[in-house]
Amino acid sequence: MSMDGRTGICSCNTCTSTIHGGRMSQGAEDGGVTHVHGCMQQGTLVDVVAINLFEEVKQMALIKIVLFTMLLVVVVMFFTLYRNEANLFQPPGIEKRLSVFLTTNIAVTSDDHQFEELRTPVFNLSAEKLYLRVLDVAAVSGWNIIAHDSDNKNANFVVLSPILLFEDDVYVQVNSLGEDQSSLYIHSKSHTGYADLSSNSSHIQDLVQKIRND
Repeated sequence: MSMDGRTGICSCNTCTSTIHGGRMSQGAEDGGVTHVHGCMQQGTLVDVVAINLFEEVKQMALIKIVLFTMLLVVVVMFFTLYRNEANLFQPPGIEKRLSVFLTTNIAVTSDDHQFEELRTPVFNLSAEKLYLRVLDVAAVSGWNIIAHDSDNKNANFVVLSPILLFEDDVYVQVNSLGEDQSSLYIHSKSHTGYADLSSNSSHIQDLVQKIRND
């Protein structure tokens, strides 16, 4: 509907055609009023449609933001798992590994661990030499030595995550298996959170690999 700003009367063709000689007859006035009401109703309908369309656009925008946020979280999660050497495609498979890395904040070596990288590492070194190598590698890696016992050959460390600086406690015990052979028991646990995204497993792997490559 279009209105004449001077008269306030609808200026559409149907309404203006009812004006005769500068004045509006009673019949024309009645018809014009009826038409104006119709025009107003059409205008109101257009407004309602516009409002509904605007609301739909807002809802679509909100849905896109939510989907983008969810995608971003998934990407960051899998990047972190990759960075932490989660070995998702190694036995016992991605489903089992995700169920561990997304629900626990601890990693411990053992002789029969389901993850090969967390099975007890054995070295062709005496317990004394292995213990000294553990301390050297930890220091070079930037681990904070909280306590160490040279007689019992164990040590406690605190490791900080690279970005958020979360603290993980790492305990290492050297066990002698003979004159020139020894093994490590390593226990790593996060201070906060219920899922470590394989960070504790990463600490263990990092220590073992650097000792082997030293």
